[in-house]
Amino acid sequence: MASHLTEEEQIEALKRWWKENGMFTVGAVVVAVAGYFGWESWKTHEVAQKEGASNLFQSMIEAGSESQNGQIADEDADRMRSLGSQLKDEYSGSFYSTSAALLMAKLAAEDGNLEEAKLQLEWAKTDNANEKLNFVIDQRLARVLYAMGEYDKALALVKTSPEESAKSSYAEIRGDIFAAQNKSDEAAKAYQIALDNLPESDFNRRRFIDMKLSEQRSISPELAEAE
Repeated sequence: MASHLTEEEQIEALKRWWKENGMFTVGAVVVAVAGYFGWESWKTHEVAQKEGASNLFQSMIEAGSESQNGQIADEDADRMRSLGSQLKDEYSGSFYSTSAALLMAKLAAEDGNLEEAKLQLEWAKTDNANEKLNFVIDQRLARVLYAMGEYDKALALVKTSPEESAKSSYAEIRGDIFAAQNKSDEAAKAYQIALDNLPESDFNRRRFIDMKLSEQRSISPELAEAE
């Protein structure tokens, strides 16, 4: 794994990360939000939302679910963007408008349009009525800024995790940014924090982070001597 990534390679890495971590299905959205609001609160919140917003969001999800081999057809992507824009315009401040912006950011990132992904995520953070969801948005925005080479801004978003469950993912993002800056010592420390806070059951991610940690240790004289 090379430490010096070209812009194209960073965009491809972002696409892979988003595909693995993106909140894209209705089920994933409901589970995530239910965890933040509490199930009873979520049911009350959902009922309170306007039926029109719910229907628009459902249509947006259905347009994306018709993808083939993980690829969304251009006409379906255009429909998703149109519905997302309508949700943002007509139901700003709702769970649905924020979620629509997240999906539009995902589409933009997969198209390699990082500036648009950044704008959508910034809008989602401003629009979001539940601050506890900001740590999800911040991670995605940090990934986009990292891919754009805006390392300081990306680091500022993931400097400290507001949620215990996000310590590992925040640290991994910091490690990736430090690695891109050729700061092997800092990258290795961040990856170690990511591993220390990762559930034992997450074998695939553990293996991947461990690979990145080993790489940084191999190119850091200070860490090599410590071993």
